[in-house]
This record gives sequence, C-alpha cells and structure tokens, in this order.
Amino acid sequence: MYSSVDTIWVLLGTALVFFMKAGFAMVETGFTRAKNAGNIVMKNLMDFCLGTPIFWLIGFGIMFGAGNGFWGWLDPLVRADYSFLGLSFPLPVYLVFQTVFCATAATIVSGAMAERTRFSAYCIYSMVISAVIYPISGHWIRGGGWLSQLGFHDFAGSTAVHMVGGVAALTGAKILRPRLGKYDKQGNPRAILGHSLTLGGLVAITAGCDLVSPSAPWAVHGMCGAAGTLLIGLLALDGGLLYGGMHFFLVQLLGVASVILWGAVTMTAVFALIKKAIGLWVSEAEEIAGLDIIEHGLVSSYADFAPAGAVPGILGAGSSLEAVSPQAAVPVVALEEPKAAQRQVAGKPDVYTKLVVIFKQSRFEKFKAAMEEIGITGMTLTQVLGCGMQKGANEFYRGIPVEMGLLPKVQVEIVVCKVPVQTVIDAARHAPYTGHIGDGKIFVYNVENVIKIRTGQQGYDALQDENE
Repeated sequence: MYSSVDTIWVLLGTALVFFMKAGFAMVETGFTRAKNAGNIVMKNLMDFCLGTPIFWLIGFGIMFGAGNGFWGWLDPLVRADYSFLGLSFPLPVYLVFQTVFCATAATIVSGAMAERTRFSAYCIYSMVISAVIYPISGHWIRGGGWLSQLGFHDFAGSTAVHMVGGVAALTGAKILRPRLGKYDKQGNPRAILGHSLTLGGLVAITAGCDLVSPSAPWAVHGMCGAAGTLLIGLLALDGGLLYGGMHFFLVQLLGVASVILWGAVTMTAVFALIKKAIGLWVSEAEEIAGLDIIEHGLVSSYADFAPAGAVPGILGAGSSLEAVSPQAAVPVVALEEPKAAQRQVAGKPDVYTKLVVIFKQSRFEKFKAAMEEIGITGMTLTQVLGCGMQKGANEFYRGIPVEMGLLPKVQVEIVVCKVPVQTVIDAARHAPYTGHIGDGKIFVYNVENVIKIRTGQQGYDALQDENE
C-alpha cells in the first residue's frame, strides 16, 4: 500500500527541482550576451527533451537496477520489477523524481561552455551524461552500489548530482578555448558583461543558490558539492570525525575522489570524441556573430525590444550619469556655434537640415521630452555601440577592468524643416548634457529632397502632417 502523503511530497519535490531548470536558463541567459540568449534557452530545454527519453531508455535501469555494485541493468522504459527498492509511493513517481535530477546534472555543464559550443555537440554530450555518466556514479551512491555498501552518504545530491555536473563542466571548460576577448595578451582576465541583470536576479526566486556567473559551475556545484559531502563526515553525530570517528569521513572522502575521477576521465573521452567527429566549438567568426543567428537562424531573441542603458552600479569613478554644472564639467574648448541656415523659396526651404545626435541611452527620455517641447515629433531612433577618441570611460565588473572599446549609445536622426534649426541644435545639446566624457555629438547635414512614399509628396509638403 502506497502512502498518499509520501506520493504528494515526492511530486512536490519533483516540481521544485524541475523549476530549477527555469533558474538555470535565466542565470545563464542573463549573464551571457544577448546574441546568445536563444541558444542558452534552447540548450536548457534540450537537456530535458533529450535527457528524459534517454534516461528512461537506458539511465534509470543502470542507476537503480540490482547489478554488480558498479552498474545496474539495461531496462528500456523501466518495465522491470523494482520492488526491492522498498518505495512507499508508485514507481512512476520515483522515475520522474529521478529524471529531473538527471536533467539538473546535465544542465550544469551549459554555463561553463556557453557562447562558443556547437549546439549539436552540446546535445550529444548531454545525452551521454544522461545515459551513462550520471547513472553509473548514481548507482554507486543511490542505487545500492559499492559506495552505498561502504556507508557513503550523499546529502541532497551534493555528490551524485552537483559534483558530477561540476566536474563535467570543469572538464569541458578546460578542453574548450576561452571566449574571445576573455584574456589579454598577458593572460589577465577581462570582464565580459552579461546583458540582463533582471534575468540573473530572478534566480533568487527559482534556483536560490546560483547567484553567480554561469562561468563558475565548478566552484558553485563541484566544490560546494564536495564540501557538503565531506562536512557530513566531519559533523555527523554518529561517526563524524569531530565526534571521534574516522572511518565515516574516509568513506566520504573516497566517494568524492572516486566520482571526481569518474567524471573527469569519462567526460574527457566524450569531449575528445566529439571534437574529432563533428567539432566541439564554433569558429571565431561564428562566435563573434553570435550563436543565435549561426546555430538557430534567430536574428534576435528580443525582437522590438530596446535594451536598457548602462548600469550605474558598475561604472567607474567620475562616470555618474547625473548632470554636473558647466564649471565642474570635463574641460572643453568652446567653439563657434554651427551655422545652420535654411534657404527659402516661396516661403518654404528647398534644402532641409538633418541632425544626427549620438548620446547616452540614459538621456533619451529627457531628449525626447525636449524635442516635443519645441515641436519636433518625427525622429528615428537606433540602438548603436560606439565611442569617441577617449575609447570609453573606465568601468569595472566584479573588480576587473572592463575594456569596452564600444559603449551602448542611441542615435537619433531628425530632419528639420519648420522649427528653426538652431533651436533644435540648442535643445539637442542641452538634453543629453551631463558634463562627462561620452555625452555625445551632433552632426549636421544638408538634405536635398524628401519624398513621402505613400503620397509621392516631395520637399516641405512631405514632412508635414496632412491635417495641418
């Protein structure tokens, strides 16, 4: 007779662990660049889509079958008798519960190898982890294998799940080349900023413990998993090292060392075979373009979405976004105001003026309000990256200098015909002003003609509202 309380409890745990997948997806996506966001999400999705049938066909039997102490049996679709497990809830419930843990171990690898791994290669090694690597070490620990028989105790998957994933991640990161631009010529690390602190921060709600960059799964999962396992051997009231016992701690230490060795050797072989067969990483040109467009044909994961400006919290000294007085501003040389006259023909200009204004994203709302105030409502906005002669202001990310040759800016284009050009220039100078390097520039051009596509109107009439 099964216990309904136990069944509900295990299903609740299953749902919570499965929801960690959302956390992994968010932390990895948020702390990598936008050009790879779709690729990261797809990899986390495929961990479960591919890992589940593989685990049901091969992995579960290997992990929980009554085998020889090192592996269980081959039991496609889990049709054998597992009554020896002594479950107080139905076997399908236990199957799904173990499946989400398998998917968790597989997805830990994703962050360490993000932004430069072939999608096909990722799918292959994710399936291998789900089919063989995780189940075999899992059999040692959870399936009645040799470590279990020695008295090894795994707390909340510290070794069976997290350390296996962390070792696989570290092995993959060592085999892969670093992301382009991660290190300078002297070998010093450079900060590569993620594109969404919002996604990364949401992990506090979903995956709790993963509030770090996805480039450190070994530290978060591998080392913490090992520490959690060894601390049991230290602190256990019954046989712990601090309470007079030695054997239990040595068993815990043996288990940690064995699983690290198993994961490192098998994953090295898997990555080497994939590298030789189909290639493990993308080319430098493909990495620069981004895996979304290269691997998935996805131009952008954020269609019709304008990214936010720079985050003030990581800006260096002297780079506040708040405006300062002209007296406290960066010293500048005052030049003669640009001459922006319009030739008049029968009361209408026959040459129009185009202003291209490039400035900080954070000042756009103030700029837009200033344009509306003087009667300018037509403008074209483009999100751009760029810098002037100063090559961008000094910034720091987690204590590492950010060598940003290109900074996020907005480029606004306005064609002026009715409002005096000098009025527009004055407003365009005032709105983005902060007094710091990087405030932007205004470019003034002559426009020979304007044609409205819908009506065919030209010149002055093409720039007017038909209701005026």
